[in-house]
Amino acid sequence: MATSYAGRLDPRHAPRLWWLAALCWVEALAVGAYLSAAPERVESLRYLLYPLVWITVGAAAVLWTDPPRLWWLAALCWVEALAVGAYLSAAPERVESLRYLLYPLVWITVGAAAVLWTDPPRASRRARLVAGAVAVAYFVVLASLAGLVSVDLAALLGGSHGHVAAHRPPGWQFSLAAPGWGPQVGYAGEAVSATFVPYRVAGYLALAYLVYAAVLDAAKSALSGALGLVSCVGCTVPLVGGLTAGAAGGTGVVSALRALSVDISTLVFVVAVALLAVGPALAERARR
Repeated sequence: MATSYAGRLDPRHAPRLWWLAALCWVEALAVGAYLSAAPERVESLRYLLYPLVWITVGAAAVLWTDPPRLWWLAALCWVEALAVGAYLSAAPERVESLRYLLYPLVWITVGAAAVLWTDPPRASRRARLVAGAVAVAYFVVLASLAGLVSVDLAALLGGSHGHVAAHRPPGWQFSLAAPGWGPQVGYAGEAVSATFVPYRVAGYLALAYLVYAAVLDAAKSALSGALGLVSCVGCTVPLVGGLTAGAAGGTGVVSALRALSVDISTLVFVVAVALLAVGPALAERARR
């Protein structure tokens, strides 16, 4: 009997996906290193990227037999590589640490790949509404823990005049930054403050979509067995990470690890995506 992977990432795609992603990141790193070390400004980036197009398209043709989703992912990788190359060639100062330039692209690419290869199972309208509400609530919680959204309940309910977020002028703000980090759009008000950081928003939307699919799948199996457990672990990984960082925000350990905060958050995100996308399918296969 054929195994159904509706609502979950088919684990047979995972090895090919990681090989392709590794190739794309090696190419992006090579382009970034070349542009940062080149003695002269590169006048035409397309001639720098054409050889990588040949390599990646050829590798994808060998690795994959599912072109439509693959082309979307490949197009995203090339847009990212082009954005990184343009940023490095136009940046007024040399980038000291390339990993901080690449981490946002890891969030965006991993999240996009998980969404592209995850098909939510068919369900009733009521089940879809419930799953959608859970996914929206999950996204809001993640955004709140990450500081993307802040709500002053007292001001919102009219109990006080509220105050604008510290170090931020009231109203709308816009700033440019490295690809993935920017462009950033922020709003600071008396009751609500919000900041749009592209890679964080993209990553949390991907997690919310995976939670939506996991909830539909869990409802289909009556919230029982290994599927529900693995889905729950995947949902709580980023939440526990955010709560732990918030609770220990004033400790010496967190202060010492503050320089690794982006590294740790990226690792937590990738683990959460893997658990939500691949974990349920592997658990079901093991149970059978």
